[in-house]
Amino acid sequence: MRINRSVFLEVSEIDSINNWKFVLAHGNYCGFEECIAKLNLHKFAEGVKEITRKIEGKKLSKIGDLSSKNNKEGPLLFSI
Repeated sequence: MRINRSVFLEVSEIDSINNWKFVLAHGNYCGFEECIAKLNLHKFAEGVKEITRKIEGKKLSKIGDLSSKNNKEGPLLFSI
């Protein structure tokens, strides 16, 4: 993404052929500096935890609960 800054994201939820939703987003990659990245990642994680609590009834306590993947270099955080 740092080389080709054009990005596209699609998120879909398909229950059946007649019952589906999707969101498309496109734009240009814009990376965050480390201190800003940590703040934005915290805000994002809090929002995901709240949505997960409301929809699934699960209480997540840390960001590691959101993903089973571990990145040795830390997360790549960006906005579109």
